[in-house]
Amino acid sequence: SLAANTKIDVTLVLDTTNSMADEIKYLQAELTQVLKDIAAAYPGASIRAGLVAYRDVDDLYVTKAFPFTEDLSRFNTDLATLFAGGGGDSPEAMDRGMNGALSLDWRADSTKVILLVADAPPHEYEVQDTWKAALKAREQQIHILPVGASGLGKRAEFIMRSMAALTHSRYIFLTDDSGVGNAHDEPSVDCYVV
Repeated sequence: SLAANTKIDVTLVLDTTNSMADEIKYLQAELTQVLKDIAAAYPGASIRAGLVAYRDVDDLYVTKAFPFTEDLSRFNTDLATLFAGGGGDSPEAMDRGMNGALSLDWRADSTKVILLVADAPPHEYEVQDTWKAALKAREQQIHILPVGASGLGKRAEFIMRSMAALTHSRYIFLTDDSGVGNAHDEPSVDCYVV
């Protein structure tokens, strides 16, 4: 458990390609409340939220980064500017999104978390760069908490599970029970709790 007056830095790294439209809308409606719940659970904590949106090469943008802020209304405003677009193929620029998050101004003495929400793997030629970003996150004591969205597929699940394990975190995935997004692949675990 975290002590009072703890510093907490959370960055949302979000795939904003077309297939993520429902998940983006859900996060825009719910994520600020999650951050408020964390603040209520840890009174006196200094909580900062950052945001990195990514798509793919040749899209409107590859990455769009918003710096850390303690102002949750500012974070909500930044999140509200995002919309789904681009993509077109399954792999996306996950490596660029992860590296964008690592370049933010993390506090050395904070509890650090990257919330990676995606439904596609990086391109084959970017898997190594994505893994290097995860290794760098581990060196900086940043936990990667991946959230697998609809249509994730086994390759993306493997990469996201590996990043969670590497950083002593947990892989989370949406199921059809969530009501968020399109149809979800069956998880590759025998037993899970909805």
